[in-house]
Amino acid sequence: MPASTLTIILHDLSEKAIRNAPSPLSHDLGRGLRLHVRVRDGKFSLGISRPAPQQPSEKEWQTVLSKFPQPLPQHDPPRLAAKNGRWYLVASWAVKELAEEQQP
Repeated sequence: MPASTLTIILHDLSEKAIRNAPSPLSHDLGRGLRLHVRVRDGKFSLGISRPAPQQPSEKEWQTVLSKFPQPLPQHDPPRLAAKNGRWYLVASWAVKELAEEQQP
């Protein structure tokens, strides 16, 4: 089965984030929803955001996680934060854990 467009976007952003650490990267998904990835201080951060006052939904968050290109390691629930006129849901985990999950 071919990868979904969201899976391809997540894969590309993840690879770029690892290569370009610590620079944050983002991708607009449409209707105000934006993906964010960053690798910094040994942590991989994944987030979604929407312009205030609307917050990203739990359903949107679960959709993004379900389309991540490899199994995700255990991580804390996403935290909700407001910054620069946007609401964010963000979770992070150790980069080492992500790399271990990618190995066969």
